[in-house]
Amino acid sequence: MNYFVLQFQYKLALILKNTIFTFSKKQNSFRYNHCRTGKELASKASFSTKIIKALLGKTILLVFLNSNFKI
Repeated sequence: MNYFVLQFQYKLALILKNTIFTFSKKQNSFRYNHCRTGKELASKASFSTKIIKALLGKTILLVFLNSNFKI
């Protein structure tokens, strides 16, 4: 696989990671201001964390698989 394609995929994964991280920080600040109980806050935070981890894991896995199988 071409070096520039790998570089592009890596940059794309970083952009996605930073976007998701910024979104999660905004969501968390909203929750701290608007949630009534700590239990509600914990359940919402853990749910968003699971989604973020799944998205990041899939993105990194796809970049890894593409780089391995097309070389």
